[in-house]
Amino acid sequence: MKKVLCMAAVALLTASCSNNEENIPVPESKINAPAIHISQSVSGISTKAPVTAGKEVTATVVMVDAAGSTADWTKFNQVTTNTVSASGTFEEDSHRATVSAAKFVAGTASEVTLAPSLYYAVKAASNHSHIAAVSPKGTVNGLTIEIADLDGEQDVMFAKSMDAGFGTSKTPDLNLTFEHVTTQLIFKAKLTPAANNGAWNKKASVKSITIQDAQMPKAVDFSDGSVTWTNPANLLVPNVSSVTIGEGTPSVVGNQVMIQASAEIVVNVVITGGDGKDYAYDNVVIMKESNQLVTTAGHSHEITLTVTEPSEATGPGVTRITTTATVKDWVPGDTGSGNLQ
Repeated sequence: MKKVLCMAAVALLTASCSNNEENIPVPESKINAPAIHISQSVSGISTKAPVTAGKEVTATVVMVDAAGSTADWTKFNQVTTNTVSASGTFEEDSHRATVSAAKFVAGTASEVTLAPSLYYAVKAASNHSHIAAVSPKGTVNGLTIEIADLDGEQDVMFAKSMDAGFGTSKTPDLNLTFEHVTTQLIFKAKLTPAANNGAWNKKASVKSITIQDAQMPKAVDFSDGSVTWTNPANLLVPNVSSVTIGEGTPSVVGNQVMIQASAEIVVNVVITGGDGKDYAYDNVVIMKESNQLVTTAGHSHEITLTVTEPSEATGPGVTRITTTATVKDWVPGDTGSGNLQ
């Protein structure tokens, strides 16, 4: 008589700065079969990405068998439980789980915790097991993992397929390397007071920043890493709530956002002057030097909004907003700056 060692649901904690309750099942009892052991790495975790060294991360891990070292993901069959005989063995290779919840600490050499555990084939023992993964929380649908939250705050990552070998010839130091699929935007702001007779009494705050035509990752194809994006739409940068700005070091404004990389970033900004009035700056094109800032997947872009206080003589109608764009990569790369009128 068979017994079923199962995980009631593959439920994952998102890899964002949210407070979602963790719901990762405890790995099941030991099964008499060769288990797959993997480690991990995350590219660019040493900078300002939400997934940073020491942060606990979760992912959905998937597995498919193949006769050799090349995966054929068209043969993938979603199985979320390990079904074994009373003696703790698999009667068929198809009784092994092919979907697992993973948990690991980024930037460490510790092993990835899988629940349920994944196992090498025992009936066709020379078949290779191939592993791929997507972070954070998602639902397996065909060959894709659908992302649960489409809020621009998800650090979605993909670990491409790795050949884990087979039971008697396991791949040594099996490592899933996660790559960011989005670009990251970090907004800062500062104020340049008027030289004389300032209309705002040298005071201002940022009321809102809206990114035009932003697209978030909706699903990741784990066979090749291709991403399905949401339709372009305005995205309000989260947690911007009348952030006071002044001279000197720019203030961080709002949460970091992660969206599809593009050849143009255009924002709408609302500034509240020291006179208590709101001033809208629409269609601000972010520049890098004399060209438009081109964002890149896996790169983090710092955008500094510099607001020039108008003088009473010229009136608030001629206020201008300038920005500088400094590119700081999740992996080492170039930096740049620019101005917008």
